[in-house]
Amino acid sequence: MEIDQFVRAVDAELCKELNAKADSVASGMCTNYDSYKHLCGEIRGLHYARELINGLAKKVDDDE
Repeated sequence: MEIDQFVRAVDAELCKELNAKADSVASGMCTNYDSYKHLCGEIRGLHYARELINGLAKKVDDDE
């Protein structure tokens, strides 16, 4: 598997998780502020992971 295929696969999985978490917040699944804060932290972490992975993939492409 080439690096770009791997990055796309990982990004797609992270995006699915991100959307599921965002849908949970949007649908009112948070019963209190602590659960809301926790989900927001997970969403922030997933965004960071996507940015990090895509940035590293771009760096690898640029270095080649």
